[in-house]
Amino acid sequence: MYKPSFIVVTSVLVVLALLAFARQMLVGLLPPATTNRLEGSPQHFLAMAAHYPINWQDATTPTFQAARQVGKPVLLVVGIFGGRLTQDLDTALFGDPDTAQFVSQNFVCIRVDGYEHPEWLCSMLPVSRLRTGIFPGYQVWVLDPDGHVITYVVKSTTPAQVDNRTLFGEIVQACKSFADLKHAGVGIQKARDLQQNDLDLIRRQTGQSVPSFTAFTAKLSEQCDLTYGGFPKGDIQALFPNAWRFLTLTGDSKLWKASLDPILFSPVLDIQEGGFFRLANVLNLRRIEFDKASRPNGEMMLTLAMQGQIDGDRFYQTIAEGTFDWLIAESSSTGLIPACQEDDENRQGRSPRLSFPAWKLRETLSSDDQVWASEELDLDPSRNPQMIPFLKSRNTLLDLTHRYSTILGKLRSTTTLKPRLSDVGYMDVNGHTVARLIQTARILGDTERMNHVMPLVKRLEGFKTAKGLVHSIADRSQRRGYLGDYLAYADAKMQEYLVSGSQDAFQQGLTVLNSAVELFRGRRVGEFNLAASPNEMGGFASLCSPDLGDDLGESTSAQMIRLLLSYGRLLQNTVAGKKYLELAQKSVSLLSDLASVGGSTTGGFFCAAADALDGMYAIAVGPRATDFANILCRRVPSRFIAPALGGLRTDIQRLGPGIYIVGSTVDGPYSVEQAAQRLPMTLISRRVR
Repeated sequence: MYKPSFIVVTSVLVVLALLAFARQMLVGLLPPATTNRLEGSPQHFLAMAAHYPINWQDATTPTFQAARQVGKPVLLVVGIFGGRLTQDLDTALFGDPDTAQFVSQNFVCIRVDGYEHPEWLCSMLPVSRLRTGIFPGYQVWVLDPDGHVITYVVKSTTPAQVDNRTLFGEIVQACKSFADLKHAGVGIQKARDLQQNDLDLIRRQTGQSVPSFTAFTAKLSEQCDLTYGGFPKGDIQALFPNAWRFLTLTGDSKLWKASLDPILFSPVLDIQEGGFFRLANVLNLRRIEFDKASRPNGEMMLTLAMQGQIDGDRFYQTIAEGTFDWLIAESSSTGLIPACQEDDENRQGRSPRLSFPAWKLRETLSSDDQVWASEELDLDPSRNPQMIPFLKSRNTLLDLTHRYSTILGKLRSTTTLKPRLSDVGYMDVNGHTVARLIQTARILGDTERMNHVMPLVKRLEGFKTAKGLVHSIADRSQRRGYLGDYLAYADAKMQEYLVSGSQDAFQQGLTVLNSAVELFRGRRVGEFNLAASPNEMGGFASLCSPDLGDDLGESTSAQMIRLLLSYGRLLQNTVAGKKYLELAQKSVSLLSDLASVGGSTTGGFFCAAADALDGMYAIAVGPRATDFANILCRRVPSRFIAPALGGLRTDIQRLGPGIYIVGSTVDGPYSVEQAAQRLPMTLISRRVR
């Protein structure tokens, strides 16, 4: 019997091994066949689903009408493109042929890009979602054709527990629930509408509640992981900048450091390019996703600048400056801030741009520098599988010998790859982030950085049309009613006024805020909905709801309260100003009990509520009003400090030049130094805590 020689057998095995290796490496590079209408969509979250055998539809009134005609439930998928977790969840659910076939046959399927339609991201279950911890970046909802919310899928916040069998089972169960309700009668259908239940809860509020800041702080303390820091949801460690800002405003530096410092000494902080990655998907923060979102980064920047200025802490200020520079760099090619920087994780779980494998360290650094990088930047694959450099101590960042910057520079010189930026040109992202950039530069007293922001302020005018604001600068013909766009513009214009004294900026912002108050008014005084009309939400009034959670940035409820206070204080001696201040207080009283269940996800609301109830701020008047206000802002960055120019606060201007402290009385005039001594650094007196 013939037996092949050792050489022949070995050669065959080597060839087979090479073919298997080649297939493994190339399979992700081969584009699958196009099977649906999302091919070539400019929205990345839509385009990533172009190859599922599913007939995706838009979230419009005709789509829901079609669902009613065929008697099928609606599977609504809302998400944002960026991180690996979103892509893994999407693949686990719809990449499975059985699941894709089942949903195609039994549902009318709708897919919504959350950056293009942000009103859909936070409209579902505005109260319940605060307790359940719905992952905002990827939401799967089941509705009946009349817009009643039956359930939501993807309930787990532990990535290891998410698999296609579990998700498929939840989809099948949702289909059965729809079938049961379909035969149960209209009364039962409405009674089991999760969305209406939440709205009824809002309607039942007395409008007279007072927020308990002590209880909210206790909830944050309860949610904080004292070993790894942060406020984890399952295994997910996300950013909660407004919760940390609340701790700054109320002076709880112990909890601030316990919850935030571990984040700063982890791979979540990008020490190479600046800013923060969106999340870590393990509790100990040692595995991150490589995407970054602009809005949360702007809020992190502000919080760190504020705390750094209060403490005189160069460590926090330096991180804030690095985040500032990253946000500006993002806008360098288009003059607009993108919504996110995309994840570029490879099959080894590393970033081709930002990870430094051992062979690259050997090629780039001397032996001594390799030891230093291992000890100070944790570049050791046994401890740091993703090989992302991160800080081990404060002294590393503040290294006066410049070894840190020298070694980091050598490592960065090994790659010419550029980050991929996506979802450019949205009003809510640009206005909100520009406002935080101005605010941060003002707090730091950084004229050079302020000069980098002002061209971005001018670009915001591109979102204005004769009919109002557009959400996307790429489609100026499409006027859409999203509250976040209006508030972002008014926010940026207020910050421009505060730093420059431009009365035109104030009037422009005031005009847009007036429009927002009228267009988005809810059923209760102090309630403001995300969408201006049911037409924006599939034709259903029940989906026009307020939002309380800081899912992807400060909630619109928090923004509205904050802006009503800011504009109202500068107009306080007018009917309009009194109206704004009253609306802000009514919003706080209406929503306080509901927001209290959210913990870290409602930090923005409690920051605004703290400012409303504390009520102390400073107004500068006279020839150098703007200069004095800016100087005082650097001394007391936690409070609203504004110049009063032109027709603003004429009641105070008549008192003569200087700085006036406004609370239950108007006291002054003071010098900057006198005002800084009299203004408490922290908000909320003991009597209202």
